[in-house]
Amino acid sequence: MPELRRRFRKKIREIEESTEKISTLTIDNYKESIELFHNYNDEQYKIIEENTNRIVKESKEIYSMSVKILVMEQPVATDLRFVENTIKIANHLKRIGKLSFNMAEIANEIEIEKIPKKPLDSMDQMAQEVENMLNRSIRSYITKNPEEAAELEEDDDVVDDLFDEFLVTVTKAMKEDTNTINTLVPFLLIARYLERIADRSESIGGRVLLMQKYHTK
Repeated sequence: MPELRRRFRKKIREIEESTEKISTLTIDNYKESIELFHNYNDEQYKIIEENTNRIVKESKEIYSMSVKILVMEQPVATDLRFVENTIKIANHLKRIGKLSFNMAEIANEIEIEKIPKKPLDSMDQMAQEVENMLNRSIRSYITKNPEEAAELEEDDDVVDDLFDEFLVTVTKAMKEDTNTINTLVPFLLIARYLERIADRSESIGGRVLLMQKYHTK
């Protein structure tokens, strides 16, 4: 393999490895943000904040590395599609990181011990399905598996149904005990953040499908 080509492949691999690295951090950060609603502590909250900043910083570095390749190397065909779609995937990971921190902020601001059991169980059910989607989207990217990526659209429909159930459960809990309103009104935002993370996960799967589509042509 000519030296120029070898250096180019190395740069592509560096982008791929950096994306895989922040993918793992994004999953961990998401899981920790959900855990705060069960076992809150300030130290863990600060770790989530620090990790979110790392995800944002490293996603920007991936963008810079990718743009540099596009300008300096002018890749074509499969390599071009890979770089373009990886830029988009890194941006989705950055947004998921920020949404996870948004949830951590709510856990930091409300009295989580006042969240009734049913709304908390409803959140956990939706959060687990979203976690499955996030894992699947990232796994499909790492393993380059279009079949797994394609299943995310159906998974998102499940999350949409759980979103509706979440809202009904929280609203009912507020009606049954008005003392929970101050806690549950901001808690309602969790459903919206989870829905957005699911949407971002589906979009990552869509990018994987695009990469594989051009790869097989």
